[in-house]
Amino acid sequence: MRRPALAAATSLLLLLSATGQGASRDRHADCAQDDDLDLSIASCTSILNNANENARDRAVAYVNRGLAWHERHMRIRALADYSEAVGLDPTLAVAYHRRGQVWSKEGDVDRAVADYTQAILIEPNNAAYHNERCWALAIADRDLELALADCTESLRLEPNDANTLDSRGFVYLRLGRLAESVGDYDAALKINPDEAQSLFGRGIAKLRRGDTASAGADLAAAKAIKPRIADKFFRYGIYSTLITTTGSGPSKD
Repeated sequence: MRRPALAAATSLLLLLSATGQGASRDRHADCAQDDDLDLSIASCTSILNNANENARDRAVAYVNRGLAWHERHMRIRALADYSEAVGLDPTLAVAYHRRGQVWSKEGDVDRAVADYTQAILIEPNNAAYHNERCWALAIADRDLELALADCTESLRLEPNDANTLDSRGFVYLRLGRLAESVGDYDAALKINPDEAQSLFGRGIAKLRRGDTASAGADLAAAKAIKPRIADKFFRYGIYSTLITTTGSGPSKD
């Protein structure tokens, strides 16, 4: 489930921003769709090569092509396209959001948070943007009170979102507020009961509360779904208590 948010909704939003008739409209539609990445890249490139396109539609095309590059794991190209979009239209919040996701993948927390912050300034009522900044800060173990405020605001805007409940559960885990962490993970798992990350996070919170039997069941269930889930939490710095209690740890290969 982690992480990008609202890909389909974003594509629809970008498509609706496009203007033009006939072949031009079809090209914009092909640029925005995400079923055929080759078609998306070619159509977006065609728009960008058309001198008659306005700045807003060119910015949208850059974002859509960036999404296609990102789906292909070509993050440097995606980053370049998102930056072009920001240069053409500094009010396009989704461009900052998507560029922030690339910075997050590249491990550049400062730039990721800066881009998420700009997206929030432009669209303060976008729940996904608040959740993204919450998560970026949480995994970096930084500014946890801001992270908590972001996740709480995201849930106010979009209640009962499993992704954000998982994020806030992790923030509470970082803060040592274990009962609240378990509560958020419980709520997330009621919505997505097979989400390995939520199961593992809840297992760690229970383990730290001394509920070893229930913790072991959660950790085992998470590893059955995603065998390398402990590796992810190790990268987040959540590992030491697992060594002696459950025998879990990062794989050697």
